Amino acid sequence: MYGASTVRSGPKQKKQAVGFMKIFNILLLAPFVGLLWVPFYNFQGPVLLGFPFFYWYQFAWVPVTSVLIWLAWKKGERA
Repeated sequence: MYGASTVRSGPKQKKQAVGFMKIFNILLLAPFVGLLWVPFYNFQGPVLLGFPFFYWYQFAWVPVTSVLIWLAWKKGERA
């Protein structure tokens, strides 16, 4: 059956899984805070491939956020 777990888990394993998931949920706040705090990255330099820091900093968060969301999804799938 799809999605059914064959391994029985007790309350202790559930509590550990929930605690572990909290870490990934907190990690999902990193892109939100990192992009919300504009004075942190509102600079011209350093330049990367001709793009000012303001642009490439925001663009760098795209793959980072994707990986964080994927990790939280995969870990949540197991919990």
